[in-house]
Amino acid sequence: MNAPNLPPVNVPTLTEVVDWSPAVIPQESDPAAGGDPPFPDLSDEVPAQELHQPTGMEPAFASACLPAVDEVALTQRILSRIQQEVDRMLEERLPPAMAAVLDRAVEELVAHARNELAVTLRDVVAQAVLDEIASTRRSAGSTSA
Repeated sequence: MNAPNLPPVNVPTLTEVVDWSPAVIPQESDPAAGGDPPFPDLSDEVPAQELHQPTGMEPAFASACLPAVDEVALTQRILSRIQQEVDRMLEERLPPAMAAVLDRAVEELVAHARNELAVTLRDVVAQAVLDEIASTRRSAGSTSA
């Protein structure tokens, strides 16, 4: 009987297969002796800040794979999509939120108007009572004279 072919349990990664330690890197050989030319040590030649800066000499495949981008048109398209999303959200969420705010504002306005009307009515009634009392006293004083 044949055992079923199962995938390996532990698959090594590239860093486990290739040893990058300095002891494994071949030492410089003499090119004049007919050996392979050594790999140049470029680690100190380019400062780290310059590694990610565009040099204008990007690989040819980068421009071949990606189409040229019009930043202004791209910005306008993105802003248009965002504006549409904001408009949609405002149309959906603003009316219920505004209804609650307007209800609260109307309640406060009605309460304030009632208080002001009550104060005004008290003043008008008090003045009317005083005027009536004064009128009654004048008419009583003029009939007794």
